[in-house]
Amino acid sequence: MDLVLQATGPAPSKKDWHDPSSTARKDWLDIYEATTSWFCSSHDFNKEDNLIVLIGNSLIKFEGSSLRYLGPSLRSAASLHHKAYQKLQELDNNEIAESTPGIYIYKNADLYQLPQPYYQLQLGQQISADYPTTGSLFCFTVAKAQEYYVPATRISQGLIWFLQDRFT
Repeated sequence: MDLVLQATGPAPSKKDWHDPSSTARKDWLDIYEATTSWFCSSHDFNKEDNLIVLIGNSLIKFEGSSLRYLGPSLRSAASLHHKAYQKLQELDNNEIAESTPGIYIYKNADLYQLPQPYYQLQLGQQISADYPTTGSLFCFTVAKAQEYYVPATRISQGLIWFLQDRFT
């Protein structure tokens, strides 16, 4: 299953990370939390799934089966996203590259086809009865998709609940 996140702007620079009032830092913090929640659990590493960050007409894909160097800290996720974003800026149109093992960059998002069916993660008190095992799960995006409800107030909580439900 692919988790799809929409970035609202460019990735924060290292200078932005030292400024608590930086809007770029606040926008990407949820993406970093979602990355660690999606791949790192207390007892295992999720190698079955992928994470995709859409940035305009480009995307960064974290492929769980070959991903390296991601730890459970936000600093680890921020570093990998930052390196991928910097590599993305160097690419020409319609080019694909690997920034670090398991992280692929597509300068033209049309070169990657998201798996169907599509689900939109919704936070709240409701719980969806049917658990999806294939397709794409969208967060922070407006996609025409079937809604999937999790009992959480933050995306990272919802993703942890979603993944734990898979193994119960």
